[in-house]
Amino acid sequence: MTMRVDTVGLRDCEPAFGQLSLLVDEALRRLADRLDAEGECWGGDETGIAFRGAYWPAATTVREAIPGLRDGVASVGASLVVAADNVDAAEARAAYRFG
Repeated sequence: MTMRVDTVGLRDCEPAFGQLSLLVDEALRRLADRLDAEGECWGGDETGIAFRGAYWPAATTVREAIPGLRDGVASVGASLVVAADNVDAAEARAAYRFG
């Protein structure tokens, strides 16, 4: 059984993941800016309090989740490079042993 890995292709993909990570970060900043600009715009009456009860936990969850997405995307890109490095190193060891 032969397995081929395009290590150059894996490394070439890494910058796209870095760029995507930056785009996610920018989206988070824009979202946070807009949410912060609105403040607590729902008021303090019964309806406003009910709205806040549903809105605030959801908004907090999104704000806390997006950095993990950003970091995860960047990590995938870095992992592709590590995988390519590992394959190249294994191939070099095999060539040395069997060459």
